[in-house]
Order: sequence, then C-alpha cells, then structure tokens
Amino acid sequence: MQSLSTSLANGGSFSGSTVSGLPTSSHYRVRITSGGNSLIFAYSPFFTVHGLDPDAYEPDNRQALAKDIVTTGVAQAHTISINDTDWVQFNATAGKSYLVTVNGSVSVYAYVLDSSGTQISYNYGAKFSQAFTPTQSGKYFVRAQYYSGYGAYALTVTEFDASKGSAAAKILSPSDTSAWMAGNAYYMSWTPDTAVFGYSVSLSLYLDSTLLQTFVSGTANNGTYLVNIPAGSASSGRYRMRIANYSDSRIFGYGPYFNVVGISPDAFEPDNGKVTAKDISTDGLVQAHTLSINDSDWVSFNAVAGKNYLMNVNGALSMYAYLLDSNGTQISYNYGTKFSLSFAPARSGKYFLRMQNYSGYGNYTVSAQEFDPAVGSASPKFQAPDTSTTWASGAAYALAWTPDTATFGPTVSLALYFDTTLIQSIVSGTSNLGSSALSLASGLASSNHYRIRLTAGSNSMIYGYSPYFSIAGIAPDSLEPNDSARAASPVVLNSPALPLTLSSRDHDWFKFTGKAQQLYVIQAASNGTLATTLRLYSGIGSVTLQTNYKTGVADTLNTINWICPSDGQYTVSVEPYSTSYSGAYGFQIQEVDPSQYKFGVTSPAAAAVAHVGAVLPIAWTDPSALKGQVDIFLYDAKGVVQTVYSSAPNTGAYNWTVPTGLPSGSAYYLKVISRISASISGTSAVFSIAP
Repeated sequence: MQSLSTSLANGGSFSGSTVSGLPTSSHYRVRITSGGNSLIFAYSPFFTVHGLDPDAYEPDNRQALAKDIVTTGVAQAHTISINDTDWVQFNATAGKSYLVTVNGSVSVYAYVLDSSGTQISYNYGAKFSQAFTPTQSGKYFVRAQYYSGYGAYALTVTEFDASKGSAAAKILSPSDTSAWMAGNAYYMSWTPDTAVFGYSVSLSLYLDSTLLQTFVSGTANNGTYLVNIPAGSASSGRYRMRIANYSDSRIFGYGPYFNVVGISPDAFEPDNGKVTAKDISTDGLVQAHTLSINDSDWVSFNAVAGKNYLMNVNGALSMYAYLLDSNGTQISYNYGTKFSLSFAPARSGKYFLRMQNYSGYGNYTVSAQEFDPAVGSASPKFQAPDTSTTWASGAAYALAWTPDTATFGPTVSLALYFDTTLIQSIVSGTSNLGSSALSLASGLASSNHYRIRLTAGSNSMIYGYSPYFSIAGIAPDSLEPNDSARAASPVVLNSPALPLTLSSRDHDWFKFTGKAQQLYVIQAASNGTLATTLRLYSGIGSVTLQTNYKTGVADTLNTINWICPSDGQYTVSVEPYSTSYSGAYGFQIQEVDPSQYKFGVTSPAAAAVAHVGAVLPIAWTDPSALKGQVDIFLYDAKGVVQTVYSSAPNTGAYNWTVPTGLPSGSAYYLKVISRISASISGTSAVFSIAP
C-alpha cells in the first residue's frame, strides 16, 4: 500500500505520515523487514486509518465485479482512493446512443469497453462526458481510475435520441416567450455545465432539426455569447438554440422553442422537396412565393411532348431556377432577379421547377405557360411596325417596342421573318431599351406576311413577334409559291422561256420528266442585276446531279447541259447566287436528240491549205449554246491522225499550230466532239496540209 522507509537503523522507533487517498479501514498494519534478508519480516497488530470512505459499490475493482448502472441518467456516487478502480456495467442496444458523464472534485480516467474488454473510447478530467453508439447489442462497461487526486465523483449513463440531443442544455435566453427579429443581434445566455459540454462549446441556430446557422465553434463555455439572427430567416415559432461540446459534437442539447420574426412563408409551404412540390398551371397564371434562408420552393406541371413551355421568374432577390424531369434529372437552369426558361419536352409527363436563393431573400413570382412556336413564347408590344405599316425594300426605318426585361432580359436580338422563315438578322445582343434601326435588304419580295422577331439575349427560345406588316419590293412571279421541291412547278419542254422573278432569298423549283439518253439544255437567263445558282436533282430534290453558277451579272446565261441516264422525274432549283442579288430572269428546258444536234465547223474552209508550223484558225458554231468542253481531232481518209486539243473550252474558236512532221496531203478534215455526248459533233470541210 505504502513504503514508509528503507535502510532504517533498527533503533526501535520511527516517525512518518500516511499518504492521502487511503480508504478508511481497520485492517491496516505495519510490516518491518530485515535489511539483510527480505524473507525475514513481521507485522504489527491491525490498526485503523481514517481516510476516504469506500463507496457503496465496493468491491468493484475488476470487470467481473462490475456493478450495474441504469441508462436513464441517474447518478451513482463513487469514490476513487489510492490503487482503486471502479467498474460499472450496463446493457446497450445497437443503433441507440449513450452518454457517459463524470462529475467530481478529482480528475479520473473513464474508459468505455465492450463485453470482450475492448476499449471503445475514453476521456479524463474532473468534469467531462463522452458519447458512443454501439454497433452490437449487449453488455458494456465503464472503468474509472485515478488520474489526479482522490475523492468523490458521480457517474451517469444516459441513453439518448441523437435527433433530440444527448443532454439537457439550460439555455436561459432566448426563452419560450422570446421574439427576436431576423437581421438583429441578441445575447444568448445559458447555465454552463462543463461536466457535459466541456470548457469549449459550439453554438447554432436550428429550425426544428434543420441547421440554420452556426454562430461559433469553440467559444468559452462561460454562459453568454452575442448572436446575429440571420437576415432572410422565415417567421416561425419553431426556432431553438443548440449548444454542443466542442470536443465531441455528439454531445449537444437544445434550448426551448422561440419565435423569430422575419419573412412570412408563402401559401405553398411546405414545398421544399420534389415529393412536396405544388402544382402550377401552364396557362401563365402567376404564383406568389417567398424564399427565406435555406428554403427551396418546388412546383410541378404536366407537359406534353411536341409542345413548348416557358417559365418566368420575377423577384426582388436573385435566385436560381432549375428545370427537372420526373426522374429529377436536370434539363436546364437560369438565375438572376428576372429571367425565363423554356423547353420542348421529348416525353409527356410530370416536370418540376426548383427555386432557391442565390443572393438576398424575399418575394418573387413564378409562372408556366404553354406556347405555339409559330406565335412565340412571349408577347412583345411593338409600336413600329404595326398592321398598317408598309415599308419599302432597301430603305431604312426605326423599330419601337415596350421593353419587358422580366421576360426578355436586359439584351435582345431582332430579326426580320417571313411567317416563320428567317429573312434578315437585324441586330444581336443589343440593350433592351425599346428602339433599334432597321435597314431592309434590297430585293425582298412584296408581301404582307413580314414580321419582326424579338428574342431574349440569354435564351433563344424566349421570343415573340410584332404584328404582320407589308414590304413593297419585288412582285412574286406567276408560279409562286414554288419554294420547295414538293411545291416544284411543272415545265413544258421546248417552250419559250418563262418570265420569272427572284427576290433576295427566293428559291424557285421546277420539275420535268426526263427520257433516257436525251440531251436537256436547262437555262436561266437573267439581266444585269441577277447572278444565279442552278441545280439539277434526281427525283424530288433527292440527289444533286449537277450545279452551275452564274457569278457575275455580265454573264446573262446560266446553263446545265445534261444527258438523261434513265426515264424518270427530275427537279431543278434556281436561286440568287447570294442574297445581294435579285431581279427578273427567264427559265426554259430544251429536250434535244443528241444524234440530231450538230456543231457547225466553219473553219478551215473547203480546199484551204494549212502550212506546217503556221497557225490554222478553227471555228465552229454551237446552236443551243451547250458550252461545256469539246475534243478536236485531225482525220484523213484512213481515220484519226492525231488529237488537236483535249477538253478544250466550248468557245467556238481555237488557234492550232500545225505540227512539223505532218505529211503533206489533200484529204485532211477536223472533227469537234462535245464531251457532254459523243453524238454531238461537227466536221469541217476537207483541206490540205503543205510544207
């Protein structure tokens, strides 16, 4: 128990003192041992030492002697004396939570162990707590032993609901009668309980069991702290303060419920989750909502595949809005104070819009609207043009509208449309101030089906149209509308050219029945203001067979010469070479039997003499202006002598230098053959070659 002295002279007397921490008992005695032989010893009679009275649970100095303790928080009074160890045992259930608390005037170690004696946790001091959640049900133990000093301490084990707190926090302010204003500062006060919460605590504000704000982590557990109730808090009587042990956040407790006066919840609460989303109609009816701190608002609506929908959000605060499908998968999002989202669902079903804070708190409105793409997703208010407007193609005018930044945002794009066809982009990303200049393109077709489209700068699906108005320009020709292969106009072959017009973005389509191995001369003849692109297709615009460009206004003919490979229907399109061109043109298709089509070779003349080394002019005529390319061959009575020119431009003239080495003779002639078809050719008169 205690050594009083070593190597003491055997004089028959000794003065000494007992150590502190000895338990009270009458079973003490002094042992005297020979300094020369430790086996020689003797004891004094038993005597009494008055020290620490043993607690009521002794003996409990081994796990096997552990005494039961209830888990309802009832304290057991124990003492720690010298060489003392206290064991207690209790039954714990897996998934439950337990708090072990020591409160005394001396410092002790406290170890929590499972039934096998394996240590789970420990702590030490005069006043402390530790929490644990067993993974298995069964017997558990607490072992307490000396750390510093001897004396009395109290031990409690408390089962607790982790969602409600592990200890009773004595929070004095706010009380259940308090009404604190959101955005203001107040002093929170409590009775410090260092045995449970330690010497440092964390302080937080909760709305029921939802964390709203942590005020501080690790402040002194001295009973007072200045807190700021966050701006944007919703009005409610379900707020409460939470105090937690800084060293072990599982040790915490709540104060009483109190009132916070802030933002009034809207009429659709609770709607902070997908399952609690409130319905919104798709007729544009506005719903009034509020967003407070940590708030999320959900609305749901039914959408039909192939339809188009626009969601408008308008508020004094800045927020996010997320569009999701029925599975919760995000489709798109936007943010700001006034903005819109639109989409065309691929599948019919339930869709959701989730709103949450970005910056600030307060009131806002939300609406959902189904719309027709031909009409637009929104309705801008145009003052110019209106239904009585007639503007001239190629002239400049001023556009005017009433700015609607809630729908279209701060920037917009403007374009000229013919019904739903884009004709001309006017401006992109201009400020939504309500006015813009318009310079109409020249060569526009005359019509009363023009309108201006106004589009949001941040979302191209948010748009609307002005009223229809008129433009005076190029009058449509007699075959309109023939703007697509399906609307192609039939052509009578070998008829005089049709007088037609092309506006700057016009496409004219024609169709005819072709015969195998026949030659077709397809021509668009225009004046000095129109360059054209001519295309030939198989079927109804199926496959492009040939394309020819008339890139300059000085060239009056745009021609495709083509041998038809098989009987069938074919189509032709004519359009301006670029939007800079417009005007009148004539269109015709000639069907020609290649075997009846001949070039007229006018030079060399009959009986002409060509000298070797000299230039012989070759000239021929092309009755239908086939153009394309030709091959020129030199013949004599026996056949081809040589190739004069291969793939020569079909210009009607070529200067040939007669090669030296050609034998003299009087039976030479030239043959010009079209590369379009070998059946199209022309032969010169017979001439002579001489030295």
